[in-house]
Amino acid sequence: MVGFMRLLLSIIFLMFVSVVHADDRVQQRELRHRTDSLTRTLHTMREQFRTATTDERNALRTVILRLESDISDTRSRLEQVTARIAALGTPDGEEVSTASGGEQPADLVRNDVFRRLLRESDYAALLAAQAAESKALDLLQRYLVNYDAVAALAARYAAAGNAADAEPLYADFLELDAATRAISDSLGEVWSTIFDNKSFSYNYLLQRQNRSRELARLEAESRNMRGQAAQLRDGAASGDITDYLLQKLLIFSYEQTLADILGLRTAADSLRQAAAAFRAAFDSTISSPPPAIVVEERSFIDFADLAVHSPARYNAANPIPELTVYRRGVVYRVMLGSYTARQAVSVFRGLYPLAVRQDGSRWVYYGGTIGEFGRAKEALALARRQNFRNAQIVVWVNGAPLVLDDKPTGARYRVEIGGIEGGLPDEVREAVTSIDSQAQISRSGAMFIVGPFGTSLDAEEVAAAVRTAVPSLSVRTVLN
Repeated sequence: MVGFMRLLLSIIFLMFVSVVHADDRVQQRELRHRTDSLTRTLHTMREQFRTATTDERNALRTVILRLESDISDTRSRLEQVTARIAALGTPDGEEVSTASGGEQPADLVRNDVFRRLLRESDYAALLAAQAAESKALDLLQRYLVNYDAVAALAARYAAAGNAADAEPLYADFLELDAATRAISDSLGEVWSTIFDNKSFSYNYLLQRQNRSRELARLEAESRNMRGQAAQLRDGAASGDITDYLLQKLLIFSYEQTLADILGLRTAADSLRQAAAAFRAAFDSTISSPPPAIVVEERSFIDFADLAVHSPARYNAANPIPELTVYRRGVVYRVMLGSYTARQAVSVFRGLYPLAVRQDGSRWVYYGGTIGEFGRAKEALALARRQNFRNAQIVVWVNGAPLVLDDKPTGARYRVEIGGIEGGLPDEVREAVTSIDSQAQISRSGAMFIVGPFGTSLDAEEVAAAVRTAVPSLSVRTVLN
């Protein structure tokens, strides 16, 4: 691994060493030598890539693409120097042909042939698109790095054993996931402009050359690409990434076709190498785009049913603890009573577990930390048998409490169900009717309403059945 990193550092050094000489002919020799050196190094990197480990491939992928870019830039500079040398023996105003004989540009776009055949505004747009290619590639690389970091955070969050460890991981996940989506959106915007300008210019040039056969072949490739993209987008983390990878290969095909037709052999060779490097670097990503990472916020509730213990669990050495409000999840507790002062543990007749919360000038005591509505009703019955006649169930949904009352007060409560796209799922309808076959279900915008109900306890029983049937939905009992 150490030897590999040394080789990598030496390559990076080679990539960024510039060639600066006052004499054009000296610079021409230096640029040719640099092009040959970079090409040999690129060949070595491709060989390394085939046998590299996953970590090494991640590093090599960036180096290979930067080498391709550097080779292209060096060849472009070589073409400019060669053109200056040739111009010394050329009358003023006469262009040096780049379609036949002499040195040819490695960059397909920056040549006299395209400049002559395209309208000035179209050629300017094409040059801008070519210049933006490096930004698109940089955004792709940043996205892939971020995506790997997001996946790692999701795995660490899934493995966290408690809320203290999990909550900061989830916050980091949300922040990095949003940044990664923003990179994807930026790539989509940048690449859309590049693709539109390049595909327009290339199709125009092929039509001017009356290349109907090549146009038909490329249109067939385009249809196949669109079909493949539609399939790969399903379940992919980013449609923009999928589109870029596949459309970039289509653009390579257009460019190689044009280079061959126009006799731009140097550009054709360069494009074949660039396309091969692109495929090698992103082959697995092209065939299998990164899947969407879906992370639901976890709930770390320590559930415990209400029970009577003898001897009592609480005493002077083990007082009743403060109530914990869980930010995520659904939890039921039995509210035993509200008092003007703290109560002695003996008041609660051995009930366990208990919790207390100060609400203004009063002290409210709760029993149990219960995850199911049916068990909460059993706990309520137990509390009332222990002479807590006014006990009530309180349900917390994502930290928001609601006191449930079993005394009829008129049609005042309803159940709101959110998170549904399209019609009401059969599982939800069956869950509602299993509790109340006469329940009314209506739609209000993106939300379904069930009710009204005469008591909040009746409404919550329906809400609990829906949560059990489809846990991913947002369900709550509310006062009309």
